[in-house]
Order: sequence, then C-alpha cells, then structure tokens
Amino acid sequence: MDELISSRASTAPQPGGTPANTDTAPGQVSGVSPLPEGPVPIGSLVFADELPDGIVVADEAGRIIVFNRVAARLTGLDPAEVTGKFVFDVLPLRDSEGRDWWVYADPYHGLPTRTRHPERSLYLADGTEILVSVGYVRGPRGARPPQGGSGGMGPPRSGGGLGGVVPPGLALRRLVISLRGAQQRERLERSRAELVSTVAHELRSPLTSVKGFTATLLNKWGRFTDDQKRVMLETVNADADRVTRLITELLDVSRIESGRMEVHRQLVDVPDRARKIIAGRVAAG
Repeated sequence: MDELISSRASTAPQPGGTPANTDTAPGQVSGVSPLPEGPVPIGSLVFADELPDGIVVADEAGRIIVFNRVAARLTGLDPAEVTGKFVFDVLPLRDSEGRDWWVYADPYHGLPTRTRHPERSLYLADGTEILVSVGYVRGPRGARPPQGGSGGMGPPRSGGGLGGVVPPGLALRRLVISLRGAQQRERLERSRAELVSTVAHELRSPLTSVKGFTATLLNKWGRFTDDQKRVMLETVNADADRVTRLITELLDVSRIESGRMEVHRQLVDVPDRARKIIAGRVAAG
C-alpha cells in the first residue's frame, strides 16, 4: 500500500495495459496517482474505491491525492473538486468540545516518531459525526512540512528540529485518513443503554419486594400469624431467586457476546414456561 493507492474510477487500465488519466474538468487532470509502468508487486496495488471505508490520502505538502467514493458519500464532497486541495481545508475536523483537530494533533509539525492515531469521533463543519483514524507513511528522505492553507496549520515552526526540514528517515510522505460512519456505533450504544435500563427495571422490582417484606417482618414480627409470615418469606425467597436468575442471564449474555459460550437450540415448553413466569409475577405482587 506504501507504493500506491489509486482510484479505480480514474485510473482503470486500458486494453493495452496503459493506464489513462481521466479528466475531471476541462483542462484539469484528476489528482489521483496513476498506475505505475512495469510490473507491480503483489499486494502493492489497492484500488481506493474498492475499500469499505472512506480513504483520504494527502501528500507531504498536505494536498489531497486520493479521495475515494466512500469518503465522498460520508462527507458529501466531490472527489474531483477536492483533489489537489489542502486536506485541512477540505476536512475541518473538530472534536466534541469544538477544538480544531488539525491544530492540537498537528500531524505535519508534530512528533516525527508517530505512526498512527487510534480511531475516535470527530465532527465535520456541518456537525456530521464520523469515526476517524489516521496513519503516517514515512520515508527515508527529508521533507518540508506544508506552509499554508486556511485550516489553521500555519507555517513551519522555527528554532527546533521539527519545524524545518524533518530529519532523514522520519519525513512524512503521506497522511492516510480512514473515515467511517458513526451510525452503527450509535445503534450499539443505544442498544446497550436500553439493556441497562431494562436490567435496572427488572432488578428493582424484586429487590423492592424483598426490602419491603423484610422490613415489615423485622418491625412487626409479632403482629403476623405463622401463615402470613410463611407467605412473606416465600415471596422473598422467590424474588431472591429471580434476582439470581437475572444476574445469571446477564453473565450468559456477556459470555455469548465475547464468544466464550456456545448457544445450542432446544425445544422449550412455552405454556409451562409462561405459567412459571405468571406464578412468579403473582408471588411478587
């Protein structure tokens, strides 16, 4: 992938094996890297439009050279219009606190030993949330960081080894940005929140019953007959069993999600199960 990331839409090889640069506008050639001449090592060629995630690649000057279809769908931008522009102008990424990610992450002027940024939630200018991960492709040559753009990058810093020419072997050749939609994560978080709410409700009911009957027996033990005490204690016992069962089911769900438990199908007597549930509800009041 370090050798080439190209777009299938603009660099499809011709019948004779020679790639063609597709014009994106009159007099303008697409900024996506063309296919190299000669043999290409296996695994060194990836068509950006075939990747399942949005891919944006910027060169050592900060200009976009790859902007695939998924990235266009997530951002609503036209690849032909953004190719060649500064990446920090095209993607004004901000965090949940409104801070400019390009300023505090400083990928072009920051530590030259960084290799990647883990995936995190960032927001586009219109407030769209996307999951962004960043990788650094470094090469064995000196390179000067980008000096402009209105995205807050600013000129190279002076007075230090990181602001001017980057030491050989640490130069940033390309910045690879992966974009994913946040809808799936939102659905997952919503499902987890609903699960927590349901579990809290299911646990509160039997615990309230246990607490109420226990407090009543302790405070007014002598006022109840043996039969009344038995009924209360049986109810407390049933609710305690219910809490234990709920906790066991939660642990089972956790094991299933983590792959530590195999689920086997079996026949269930639904009427009998329903009668037991109704009896438990009646006993719980």
